[in-house]
Amino acid sequence: MAKTVMGNESVVRQARLLLVEDDAAMAEVTPELLQNLGHAVVHAPSVRKTMDLVRGGGFDLALLDINVDKHLVFPVAQKLENAGVPYIFMSGTPGTDVPPAFRS
Repeated sequence: MAKTVMGNESVVRQARLLLVEDDAAMAEVTPELLQNLGHAVVHAPSVRKTMDLVRGGGFDLALLDINVDKHLVFPVAQKLENAGVPYIFMSGTPGTDVPPAFRS
């Protein structure tokens, strides 16, 4: 859950997460784990679908598989960055490299 601190009080709230993942097993297990922690999860199985969802906005954080259905997710990361949405890259492919522009 996201925690917002306002003065001396903290408010715990549900985060709206975007999961970009094309692997069926990961797309089933990951949302379930995050939902059990109290978060809302929107799953996108492709870069194209993700771009449509990002245009709609409203996400607190995105979890991005780097290679989604043979497409790299870096254009999505750029769009999220422009919108001020933090993201985390994930990959099950050994040797997957993140471009320097996204390594901060």
